[in-house]
Amino acid sequence: MLVGAQTSFKIQAGVGYLEHTSLGAGIVFNHKHEVSFLYGSNLLVRPGDFSLYLLQYQRMLPKLSVSRFAFHVGVKSGYGLYSDRYYRWKLLCGTAYLGSAYALGSRTALFADGGVIYSRVLEVARKEQGAIGWYREWLPEFKIGIAFTI
Repeated sequence: MLVGAQTSFKIQAGVGYLEHTSLGAGIVFNHKHEVSFLYGSNLLVRPGDFSLYLLQYQRMLPKLSVSRFAFHVGVKSGYGLYSDRYYRWKLLCGTAYLGSAYALGSRTALFADGGVIYSRVLEVARKEQGAIGWYREWLPEFKIGIAFTI
């Protein structure tokens, strides 16, 4: 567990279901509360077809920490664009999740999160004829990544 100043800054990178590949930065207050902004995309394959902007709040649970494992709960929500061959959706989405982090050192940790996503379609545009589809309201959420304290 990191011990030091009351406020610290983190950057993170991860892969998951909701954000695909994500990058983010956040502020940790009092070693318990973290507020982050995340950008998710399929960075290498047509990023214009999928992008997501999320605001995340995470609460660490220090009383549940075991050895190098720390546990947390959180919520994140934001705006997303998703396109496939036939449709382009504009979405509001949110998720509540549980997670754990494993300290690799005093400033680096691996983390894993899991929960359920709710998505609300704001707008849908049909790009091509040939399929009838809709965006699912409820989807599973999982994410693994690495976080660095600056």
